Amino acid sequence: MVSTRLWIAGVVQHSRDRSLADQLLRQVHRCAMCLRPLLVLTDGWNAYPGIIHRAFRERVKQTARVERACLQIWPQLHIGTVIKRTKKKRVGEVTRQMAHGLLLHAEQLLQGSQGGTVLNTAFIERLNGTF
Repeated sequence: MVSTRLWIAGVVQHSRDRSLADQLLRQVHRCAMCLRPLLVLTDGWNAYPGIIHRAFRERVKQTARVERACLQIWPQLHIGTVIKRTKKKRVGEVTRQMAHGLLLHAEQLLQGSQGGTVLNTAFIERLNGTF
């Protein structure tokens, strides 16, 4: 059971592009405002890290002067990427890496959720397969 760490948002579009991911991550951001630290796991689509960075940043005023506030990414945001390479329709190699944050902290968050010990996107892949 992964109820403590699987969150599903709904955005429907004909193609998978940046606007779709922007809409999705805005929903995640609204729901995750009270959840920090946060671990987001993605597949290998190279647009995800930038879109996640854009979604999870806030204006921070660093000086008392009248000037534009700086945009800073949430300090406890961790972005993991799981890339699966297939050979003859079977998974041949799985690469797990961190796009933002530390692997040690991401693994601690996984252990705290009591749902797993390695970065994995299998649950969302099973969901997509049912659609």
